[in-house]
Amino acid sequence: MRKTYLDGQPFRTRADECRTKAELSYDIRARERMLKLAANYERIADEADELNGSESSNESGLENVPLGRA
Repeated sequence: MRKTYLDGQPFRTRADECRTKAELSYDIRARERMLKLAANYERIADEADELNGSESSNESGLENVPLGRA
């Protein structure tokens, strides 16, 4: 079977970028959207790390499950 490796770090980097842009924004709605995006990226990063940690033998059955639906 194909081994899937998911790394949460790129998603955390994007979350940080979103938070930085939110801090610099003068538009309240844009700031709120960027902070919501950052929270979503953090959630995806946590899920990716969780899936990566549970696939050491690739018997988890999660190989092709989309993130957020495990």
